Amino acid sequence: MEELYLCYESLMFKIAFQYTHNRGDAEDIVNDSVVRLLSKLHELREMPEKAHARYIELTVRSVAIDAHRGKKREERRGDRTAILIMTSRLSIRMMAPMMRGYFGSFRPKN
Repeated sequence: MEELYLCYESLMFKIAFQYTHNRGDAEDIVNDSVVRLLSKLHELREMPEKAHARYIELTVRSVAIDAHRGKKREERRGDRTAILIMTSRLSIRMMAPMMRGYFGSFRPKN
């Protein structure tokens, strides 16, 4: 696998960088791609050497797309959390005057 990595490292990085436009994220994608390729090593060994580049390219693209989807999912989750927080604060602000009026009439008698 090390030989395969050294042979295709620049191709993998180039593809990953096309998707991320960020060196660190591209390196993460290459690392994740290598892990995925390790799990498919038996398939790589069985296929002709000419097919390796295409298989590796498709794997890196797939990992890059998965990473992009994961980031989008995290962003949406963060947006939903912000909306929930804003909604709860708004609800409290809207209810506060009513609560003051309601609880204001129940003052303890001296």
